[in-house]
Amino acid sequence: MSVRQSIRKATLRVDVDGVNVAGVQLPILTLRELQIGDDRLSEIGITKGGFQIQKAKEKFRGLVECLVKIASLQVIEFSLKNPVTVYSRLLIWLWIR
Repeated sequence: MSVRQSIRKATLRVDVDGVNVAGVQLPILTLRELQIGDDRLSEIGITKGGFQIQKAKEKFRGLVECLVKIASLQVIEFSLKNPVTVYSRLLIWLWIR
């Protein structure tokens, strides 16, 4: 049985939480690791390349964490772009009057 066939469910999930900042609902993305009782990767020994698989798993987790942080910042920037523009226009309009 190959490693690909032994994996049945994802162990990393992305959760979306909302935070209200100055009247704007901002989605916050967080990474959550599921603890699955059936960990078949632990059965792979050092002789079958278990060390390299564990190292690849850790590197993949780090990369996914980085992607989730970048995606969270992009979502926040996109969500704040419109209210900031409206507020800036309002201030300019009030200043001109």
